[in-house]
Amino acid sequence: MEPDAVLERVGSGRFQQRLLVLTGLTLFSDGVELMVMPLLQHALEFDETFGAGAAYQTAVTVAVFAGMLLGALAVGLLADRYGRRAATLAYTATIAGFGLASALAPTPAILILARAGVGFGVAGTPAALTLYAEWLPAADRGRRLVSFMYFFSLGALFVTLLAWAVRERWRALLLLAALVPAMTYGLCWFYLPESLRFLVQTGQTSRARQLSCRAARINAIPEADQQDLQTAQLVTARAENHAKRQATRDASNSSGASAVESLAHAPAVVSRSLTSWWHDFWADWPLFSLLATEFLLMATVYYFLVLLTTVVQPETRRAAKFSDATYFNVAMANLAELPGLYAASWLLDLVGRRATIFLFFAVTGWCLLILSYGLDAKADCQAAGCRWLAATLWMARAAALGFNQSLWIFTTEAFATKHRALGLGLASSAARVGGALSPFLIDAYFRRSVAGRGLAATCRLTS
Repeated sequence: MEPDAVLERVGSGRFQQRLLVLTGLTLFSDGVELMVMPLLQHALEFDETFGAGAAYQTAVTVAVFAGMLLGALAVGLLADRYGRRAATLAYTATIAGFGLASALAPTPAILILARAGVGFGVAGTPAALTLYAEWLPAADRGRRLVSFMYFFSLGALFVTLLAWAVRERWRALLLLAALVPAMTYGLCWFYLPESLRFLVQTGQTSRARQLSCRAARINAIPEADQQDLQTAQLVTARAENHAKRQATRDASNSSGASAVESLAHAPAVVSRSLTSWWHDFWADWPLFSLLATEFLLMATVYYFLVLLTTVVQPETRRAAKFSDATYFNVAMANLAELPGLYAASWLLDLVGRRATIFLFFAVTGWCLLILSYGLDAKADCQAAGCRWLAATLWMARAAALGFNQSLWIFTTEAFATKHRALGLGLASSAARVGGALSPFLIDAYFRRSVAGRGLAATCRLTS
């Protein structure tokens, strides 16, 4: 049977719910490690014993995105070659290992290298997302994939509360943050299954049958339906084995001359295939260029707002330590992403992908414009003014994450199947560059307000 047909019979139930928790924990770990960046950068600024100057503080953040760029280029190859489960485990272990190394780093240079390793591991999220998606029936896939995205915002909220508990002790913060992927790795090692589609495509039909029957039992599929599933899979397996034996006999009966002839024509066949592939991809080049630009702006704006969440607080500009009010405001800004994610999942089907992207990006641009006029890094805020700016920042965070999710879904559906992975990978790689630019934009934003207004205008124009 085809994987989609098997999934329809297996159904959607407790098995997929368990899988959502396991794969979602990997995204939760990513949210923890990424959202610790502004908190870590602020703590390093006032840790005189460690000796990390302003250049090192920025480099710590940039190193994460540099590692993510390298990890994003490798995750597809590893997941396709060794399996989604193996890639998920490898990247989760990388986050845990380098996260621990970050907490124990004796010098700023080693800290930068360790954070680059964390970034490499964070880029493995597509492996877990693919694994989860390939166990979902087609009719239920879109709605359930939205649930996966919530784990990132929950991780961001969790690390803020964690930082609130340990205060300015950044080594303790990094150590506790590293425990999250370490525990996730342990759970995934024992309970995370392999992708059914990957097993079928790699010829592991016996293992695929066992796993699908196990999923059917966990989902409480009736015994009669389970027997029908096993019978259908057995018939399919026999047909596949017969086809393989027939192909082997045909290959052994072929003459040497035909083999030599096929070998002689091989370069021409490969050349025609590459030419056809390049022609199809070049036809989508305008779309790819537009999406790459959107990904670049999306990541630049989103991580800019993440960093801005800490530096916009009045206590940040007056004292070395965050007050309880500062931690509360940062936590609320992270919590504000959840309504944005929910609104995006609702609007995507109501008004469509393009309209949702336009709406969220336009709202983000207007919020940035308001912040650029209303925020002065050199002056203290009045209480009412700070609350007003905090509310604007919360709205910007919600809109930015809504745009993020909408863009990912639209891009996945925009490219043809035969080069969808390449198009999505290349387009989203621009997001790593945008993330690396965000720390520099924070400085420019406060040095001259025209930088913030220019970023806001760009958001509105490109929307």
